[in-house]
Amino acid sequence: MTPIRQRRIDTTTFRTIGAILVVLAIGLFIVISPIRTTPPSTGVHHVDRILTINGIELETMIADQPNERARGLSGHTLLQENQAMLFVFDTPGRYSFWMKDMDFQIDMLWLNADREVVFMKQNADPNDYPETYQPSMPALYVVETIAGFADTYGVTLGSVFDW
Repeated sequence: MTPIRQRRIDTTTFRTIGAILVVLAIGLFIVISPIRTTPPSTGVHHVDRILTINGIELETMIADQPNERARGLSGHTLLQENQAMLFVFDTPGRYSFWMKDMDFQIDMLWLNADREVVFMKQNADPNDYPETYQPSMPALYVVETIAGFADTYGVTLGSVFDW
C-alpha cells in the first residue's frame, strides 16, 4: 500500500469513528436527559378524592398510612387553590402537626368523625418550625389547604366537609 492510500484510509476511518462517537453522544444525551411532556409537578401528583366545603371542590390526595402522614406536604413546592391533602387517622385523637420541610404557608383544619371543623390553624408558616399545632379536642381527619383558603371560602369552626 502506498503512503497516500494509507493516509486516505486513516482519514476515512477517523471520520467514520468520529461520526459514530457523535451519534453515540447524542443518543446518550437523549437517554439520560429528562424529557418533560408535562409541566413540573407541584407535589400533589394524583387525586384520590374530591372534598367539598361550602360548594368548593378540592382535588385531594389522601395520607392514610403512617409514612404518608409523616411526610405530608413536606417537599412539595406548591399547592393550588383547588388542591388539598387529607390526613386520615384510625381513631380520633389530638394529633399534632408541624411545618417541617415545608416551602409554603398552609391552613390546617382538624375535623371530627362527622367531618366538622373542630380546630383551625390558619396561615401556618414554615418559619415557625419546630412549633407544633395541636387541636383542643380529638379529631379523626386533618385537611391541609393553601394559606388563606379558610378566610377566602368562609370555612369556620363548625363548617362541614363532604366526601
